[in-house]
Amino acid sequence: MTDSSGGVMPVPACGSSGDQQPSIYGTGPFAAVHRPSSETDPSQEPYWHTSSPVSSAPGAPDEIVGATASSADQGAESDGYELEKVVPPSRTYNLDYKAWIGSIHGVPISVPANGQCLFLAFYATTTNTQAKKLTLRAATVAAADLVKQRVLDIVLANLRYDVKLRLILPKEELKRIYPGEQPPNSQEAAAAMLYAHYVKMREVSVATSVPQAFWGGLTVLRAVAVYLREPIYVWDVDAADRAYVQQYSYKKFEMDNGDSHETGIVAPLSEDRIRDILEACFHPKVISTMLLLKHTEGHFYGVQHGDVFQEWHVHPGPDMRERLDHVHRLVGLPVLPSAGYEPESVAEEATYEEQALLEEMGVDFYASGSQTSDVSESADPPVERARVDPNTGDTPSPGERDGLRPMAGR
Repeated sequence: MTDSSGGVMPVPACGSSGDQQPSIYGTGPFAAVHRPSSETDPSQEPYWHTSSPVSSAPGAPDEIVGATASSADQGAESDGYELEKVVPPSRTYNLDYKAWIGSIHGVPISVPANGQCLFLAFYATTTNTQAKKLTLRAATVAAADLVKQRVLDIVLANLRYDVKLRLILPKEELKRIYPGEQPPNSQEAAAAMLYAHYVKMREVSVATSVPQAFWGGLTVLRAVAVYLREPIYVWDVDAADRAYVQQYSYKKFEMDNGDSHETGIVAPLSEDRIRDILEACFHPKVISTMLLLKHTEGHFYGVQHGDVFQEWHVHPGPDMRERLDHVHRLVGLPVLPSAGYEPESVAEEATYEEQALLEEMGVDFYASGSQTSDVSESADPPVERARVDPNTGDTPSPGERDGLRPMAGR
């Protein structure tokens, strides 16, 4: 994936503390985009539909039941996000989310409710932010903008084949994003329209409050897992603070034309299953990447692990990623490739995919003037969550932490 300094919106610092004053949706990239609602006027349509495809659950199908709550109970601070809640019909521990994440010393991190909470919560988690609430300082915004751009480049690069695999249903997705509007008649045109939607989404800083159409969803979460090169566990918290979980991961699919397509997948986990995974993580000192989604708020929170993050990263023996692979073998999860992902090529591939989408519609790409990607020649290394120096036991410097550290092997 190629990084472009011109692709990140400018972030003026306000005050001596360097805090970033959130801007408000108005003109700019959203000028020509219909906004069906805002955080102060939430849609009554469910944000996450049960018709959205998911991968097969690791457990037996009759052990897991999906149920989506109404969006009518969203609070004033809602980002409006609804995830398919996993409801075990029989055995249940009735543990609240603090007990689950606390099993590996996790503590919630609040992030601004500006419609960008998915990206901000992910950034807070991967940097192990040591605060109860993430502050949008200029350096933080710039680093989180870069994360958002890279994740959405993955969405764009994968969209066409994800549609062919029915991991994305473009007409249904457009109906969800723009309720009350009729999507294009053909699947090809709907996919192209969805591509244009994510291009606009990519252009906007995480410091900008955005309308409901631009809140992160299932497609973005799947891309986040591809970006991180690790599974992500999203805890869906109900009104009683009970938590159920979905695992976002990635795998390769063989396409009919012979192409190998790596993309994100999602699987709901039973309570027995996630208990086994967390127990397997605890003994070798593995910290899994976690996000919280408070169902009644429709709002994401990050999860930080305090000093345990440093202590477990400098644990003698194999590094954290090798220990994670061991956990996967132990509990019967696929061992995921940590390499094989070339960030510098993703933006270029995304542009090619736009061309392919238009050609499938019978539109000449160059005549249409649809070259939307603004990619510079320079490329930064891929990023992952902050690491700890095994020689000193120190976390990265503030500049390194805000920019996130390069992935191992790169």
